[in-house]
Amino acid sequence: HSASMETIKIHWNAVLSSPGARYCTADISNMYLESKLESPQYVRFRWDLIPPRIRAAYNLEELKHQGFVYARINRAWYGLKESGRIAHDDLVEHLAKIGYHKGKTEGLFLHKEKDLIFCLVVDDFACRYSNKQDALDLITHIEKKYKFKVDWEARQYICLLYTSDAA
Repeated sequence: HSASMETIKIHWNAVLSSPGARYCTADISNMYLESKLESPQYVRFRWDLIPPRIRAAYNLEELKHQGFVYARINRAWYGLKESGRIAHDDLVEHLAKIGYHKGKTEGLFLHKEKDLIFCLVVDDFACRYSNKQDALDLITHIEKKYKFKVDWEARQYICLLYTSDAA
């Protein structure tokens, strides 16, 4: 579901070769945790591995059963095999509400009417836009569901750092 390095490089080339194009990067914080599971999952934690301050803060003593604490999970969780798919599908559905759809290339998203294209790698966005208001509209919509951090100077994307020699 993520853009490949080849797609990212083509996207960067489109930014550099498009007159008037602007670029920003962004990241959704805790994306998995904002998506509901299709059905609850259950986990158990060994009592002796739970720090005493956590036990006290959540009154876990009363939930202890034969050396374990059991919990029900209703949201996607890091480590669950289906969490990535659920979180991705949830994000795609949310973006579709304002007209964004997947392009023919995996990880690339487009809008029918707006000159804004972005690459998506899990929860990291690389946006090429010509009208800043279009970018702001996208950000506002994403922030309705997720905590979203935007870097208008696009200094980093998927752990790649950008520097400019321009004076």
